[in-house]
Amino acid sequence: MSIQVSWDDETQHILRWDYDEAWTWNDAMQAAETTRLLRNAVSHALVVVILNMGEVQTIPRDSMRNMRRLLQALQPNDVVIMSGDGTAVGVITVFMRSIFPANANQLYTAPSLAEARALAQRFIGRGQSENKAPTRPKRQSSVETTTDEHPTQPSRDDLFPSD
Repeated sequence: MSIQVSWDDETQHILRWDYDEAWTWNDAMQAAETTRLLRNAVSHALVVVILNMGEVQTIPRDSMRNMRRLLQALQPNDVVIMSGDGTAVGVITVFMRSIFPANANQLYTAPSLAEARALAQRFIGRGQSENKAPTRPKRQSSVETTTDEHPTQPSRDDLFPSD
């Protein structure tokens, strides 16, 4: 399988998908099923899924039908962070937010795995300190529109202002 799924932390709050450069939607469907099984095995109100896509340069065909599988593996408080600074991450993010607007507030990006982990810890920390998942902005405030009407990714400071 070209996508490996594993817990990224000892507390089992962060799942990580590690993509090979040449992955298929069959690989993604298997990873989504593994995610669903692992997610259902824990009772946390929030699990963060990091899609470590640093090596990904292209997206396989038939994206719309298959992206839904990942979203169906999640619970309402869960968050997906797509990690990597390649074009594929940007394309998938914009595509998923536009095709699945009800899930847009569950989707974030980070340019590196280290930054994705740091963002995941912010979500987990907020969720544990409040004994619930962190409050996420509504779609209108989580995606700004520039003059050319292309969505931009909010900064972490926009998501979690200093206390």
